[in-house]
Amino acid sequence: MRLSKCLVGALVLASCLTAQVTSRLTGSIVDPSGSAVPAAAVDVFLPGGAKPLLSTVSTGDGLFAFTGVGAGVYDVVVSAPGFRKSTNRGVVLTAGVETALPVIKLEVGSLTDTVEVTESATIVQTTNAEVAQNMSRAQIKDLPLLNRSPLSLVTAMAGVSNGRAGDSVINGQRTSFTNMTLDGINIQDNFIRTNAVDFSPNLLLLDQVSEMTISTSNSNPAFGNGASQVTFITPSGTNKLHGGLFEQNRNSYFSANTWFNDQSGVKKPFLNLNQLGGKLGGPIKKDKLFFYANFEAFRQHQQQGATRTLLTADAANGIFTYPNAAGVLQKVNLYTLTGLTPDPTIAALIKQIPAPSAINTTSAGDSTSLTALRNTGGYAFNIRNNRIRNNVTGKGDYVLSPKNTFSVTFAYNTDLLDRPDVATNFATVPNVNNDDKVKLFSGVWRSVPKANLTNEVRYGFNLAPALFLTNEQFGSALFGGLLFSNPVNTFRAQGRFTNTYNLADNASYTRGKHNIQFGYQLQRNYTEPYNDAGITPTYTLGISSANANGIQLAQLPGASSSDNTAANNLLANLVGYVSSYTQTFNVNSRTSGFVSGATSDRH
Repeated sequence: MRLSKCLVGALVLASCLTAQVTSRLTGSIVDPSGSAVPAAAVDVFLPGGAKPLLSTVSTGDGLFAFTGVGAGVYDVVVSAPGFRKSTNRGVVLTAGVETALPVIKLEVGSLTDTVEVTESATIVQTTNAEVAQNMSRAQIKDLPLLNRSPLSLVTAMAGVSNGRAGDSVINGQRTSFTNMTLDGINIQDNFIRTNAVDFSPNLLLLDQVSEMTISTSNSNPAFGNGASQVTFITPSGTNKLHGGLFEQNRNSYFSANTWFNDQSGVKKPFLNLNQLGGKLGGPIKKDKLFFYANFEAFRQHQQQGATRTLLTADAANGIFTYPNAAGVLQKVNLYTLTGLTPDPTIAALIKQIPAPSAINTTSAGDSTSLTALRNTGGYAFNIRNNRIRNNVTGKGDYVLSPKNTFSVTFAYNTDLLDRPDVATNFATVPNVNNDDKVKLFSGVWRSVPKANLTNEVRYGFNLAPALFLTNEQFGSALFGGLLFSNPVNTFRAQGRFTNTYNLADNASYTRGKHNIQFGYQLQRNYTEPYNDAGITPTYTLGISSANANGIQLAQLPGASSSDNTAANNLLANLVGYVSSYTQTFNVNSRTSGFVSGATSDRH
């Protein structure tokens, strides 16, 4: 019983609240003499609205506070018996920031008379020591962004810079000290957090974000569990129907080829990028029920240059070429010299690579001239590097009454990405790709059981897989130590499933001149990484200390020691000499022991 009471007390009194995406609006009301006006009605409307979204009354000291208000533009109306109604229009509330209105001075008169303020004085933050910067929807929309990613705007904010490792940092902190949220739900890679400021698996695009706030110093604990905060807010519908369509294209039609491609006779890499989409938001029922939806398609079809290493015609037939002391190229048949014959397994592997006639560059291999090839040369070509993305966002807001409001957000982002950066073979279409489908949900219920008590419950999750898939056929063994590029792309399937769950109950209580905030937060991260690396036996070709069948320097007239090593490497490649063998064994249960071919899968 005592333990349960302690747990309940901990839940109620915990002062560290979860990532807050809403705003706080405060102010004070006085009469012409400067005395406080108690029990004045304060209502918050959407512009053009007839019914208030939120309502409260001022305290005995003439103070009022709204907690958990969605970021946006509002009209604030104050009324009290014996005074003219006061209306402040166009009050901007910023996500994760407290807005303190200038003192509202009521004028004596009838309630039917109204005093309107359409251009408020600049609001100065005086209620806390937090340093936060906001980027509005207009700024996000108007700033030129080639990739339409709002995350790239983070580095434009004061206090954000490149760290020693190249990752962006906030005020010199470790990147893992930063908390990043979308509608209060953590959207970071919670398995690898070293690039927390530069990458989010959700890959947000512009129309999914209405504004962003970066808190760089003295962050309010109500905004999350990071020393610095990056807060993204999705757009909401208003009392007016708004929408839009767009399309933009970028292509290589007028682009020049690269210098190296021109030199190697390789065509200009192709590029055609289309980004198109639309958005629509507005009322389902005015002042009560609102919606916002958007879809954006990202279609990038392109190529990039790649270079591999091939055996020359002589080397493939066992003839080693080297320069003597006078720089004159010498040739020696290694099969004749050693009496060995080609290994059939390696010979079959060599048949899978392009013919020696495909050599078109000396940027790879040991040849210095295309007219005087030695043993290996370079093969330059274009490889596909496509990216197909779909970003979908839906949001609904429901005002049941000024005392109860609800909001639900769902975001679904897919990313199908070629990975030529991990390709080592000759395929023009990479064997490896990322195929990720990220799902986010955020639901919030804001209630005002009493005029001086506001409570907000938020629950949500972000399900973010990061998968490296491959369609390569690896066979029963892999080979390393090759002088030529392996026709088998040895990158193995790997990745992780990372699920983040957030639950929070935030409350704000006003008594007299004091405001007390308290609540509870829970974040649970569940990760399942897997990796097939090393599970297939890998044989490294080469001459080892245990192998006495290598070529001696004396057998190569005029050769240097490095030429002797190169000859032995070619010989080992052709006849299949093995210098080492490796294989990784993993367990697949608590009692299985180490199993050959088992994936490393951890929970």
